[in-house]
Amino acid sequence: MQSLVIVIDAVAFEEVSFFQLSDYVAMIALAQISPSATPSVPSILTLFEQGVPQEETLTRWDRSFLEALYGTRQRNFKGAGDNRLIARGLARRIEAESR
Repeated sequence: MQSLVIVIDAVAFEEVSFFQLSDYVAMIALAQISPSATPSVPSILTLFEQGVPQEETLTRWDRSFLEALYGTRQRNFKGAGDNRLIARGLARRIEAESR
């Protein structure tokens, strides 16, 4: 069993909506991504980055990443093979949504 503790800075909360914050926390918790991760695509993960537009909700990339992550059978958690499967699943989902 894994545990997760998320501490929210009340001052930062004043700068974003409840919905933005809840989507951000969901992405951090579900994907177990470092809060300091800075994706090069539109993502709720950039919510607190300076000079980057704030997303209103989970983006297409965020949803596709979570679907690929949880839709992939993981043999060795965080193994290189699993990362490739997740990346391929992510690419397929984004491509399908673009049609």
